[in-house]
Amino acid sequence: MEDLRVLLGRRIKQLRLERNITQEMLAEYINVSSRYLISIEHGEKWPRHDKIEKLAEVFNVTYRDLFDFPDK
Repeated sequence: MEDLRVLLGRRIKQLRLERNITQEMLAEYINVSSRYLISIEHGEKWPRHDKIEKLAEVFNVTYRDLFDFPDK
């Protein structure tokens, strides 16, 4: 199984692209640097709990929906 960080990063990127949000915009919305967001999307970093909650809010999904990974 793939690393959870990688799966979450892909899911965040998928949701961001579906909503036509740039990395810069999303980084600003959740109050992180663009570089940090990129590292999250690449599965290199794990966002803090409060950032995951903010991501769910920005994407208008539940916290649990962020961890609903489509088939690989």
